[in-house]
Amino acid sequence: MTNKIKEVFYRLLKYRINKKLYTEETDFELNDKSSMDDYVVYTNALCDQVIRTSNHYKNISDEYRQNCEIIKILDTIEKFDKKLKSKFEKLLVELSNSKKEREELQKRIKTPNPEVLKMEGIEEKIPSIINDIEKAEEKQRIAKSDMNYLEGEKEYLLYQKQRLEKATKAVGIINIIVATIFAISMLILVTIYTIYEKEIIMPGIILFGVALFSGLWIYIFRRFCRHELILNGKKQKRAVVLLNKAKLKYVRHTRFLEYVYKKHGVISSNSLRENWSLYTGYKMEIQKYKRVARHAGGIVDEFEKIVEKNDITGSNYIIDNLMLFKTKGQRNILYKEVTEKIKNAKITIQNIEKEQKEILGNLNEIRLKEDIDTTIIEKIIDSKFQNTK
Repeated sequence: MTNKIKEVFYRLLKYRINKKLYTEETDFELNDKSSMDDYVVYTNALCDQVIRTSNHYKNISDEYRQNCEIIKILDTIEKFDKKLKSKFEKLLVELSNSKKEREELQKRIKTPNPEVLKMEGIEEKIPSIINDIEKAEEKQRIAKSDMNYLEGEKEYLLYQKQRLEKATKAVGIINIIVATIFAISMLILVTIYTIYEKEIIMPGIILFGVALFSGLWIYIFRRFCRHELILNGKKQKRAVVLLNKAKLKYVRHTRFLEYVYKKHGVISSNSLRENWSLYTGYKMEIQKYKRVARHAGGIVDEFEKIVEKNDITGSNYIIDNLMLFKTKGQRNILYKEVTEKIKNAKITIQNIEKEQKEILGNLNEIRLKEDIDTTIIEKIIDSKFQNTK
């Protein structure tokens, strides 16, 4: 608001205090020195005040009518016979409980993540899919276990081969050593016999027996090592074949599981089972909510029948404010509050009508003023009220 308007309002306030704004004996006039601009500003202010009071009047009137409807509803309910009133209150209690139950269910119902919602439409297949994944995981685990076992077996066979090869080399060295000792011993015996002409039959027999036993032992052990090396080679080949088969099984099951995991957005059968549990729980809550809603719908239908039969308007207000209508005591409290509001609204409406009458009287005085250009005033009034249509 500009300083000019403020100045005019202060001037108007002063006129009202001094009772010079208008009187029954004199025509309306601002001041002998008032300019046309003053009248324009004053007219605009009066028009704005009319618009504000009209809006206020409309709001208060609407509130007054609504409160009157509430009183009418309360009066109608109190006219019910004892049986109907009891039934009506029981329906309200059931509606209230149903409303609370639905609100609690809405709080509990949490929309799962998108991966869980993917199960919609394939609910019947999920248990078999979980079973297939568990079987594949078990086969993968067995294949992995076989791979680990065969890898260990392969390493053990390789270690055993190395020991057999070392043993074979050791037997060869022992054979050479025994042969050398036997040859040296025979040479010594021959020398003793030649030089000293002593009997060497017994020592020769003993030496021959020892040599024969050692040779036989070396032959048997060497043959055993060679046999074990051949058998070790066969076992290694068999282990490699079985290991390759286990790897193929492991890769096949792993690829299948990777495909299923990616398709269902999980990392294991346990993860899918958890999602399935979340989905079934979500569906159960939804179904429960629907049952409660259907039950509430039946109660509302029965409630609407009573309302229509007894010509009660504003049933939505009753449903939205169940706590206010459930018992006679609550209805009495509401009746008192609404009655007080109606009383205050009547007073407010009377004050607004009085204020509007005064403002319109002021506007009419300006419009009838002869010493100013009333055409401008008319245009201002028409413009103001045209914009409010």
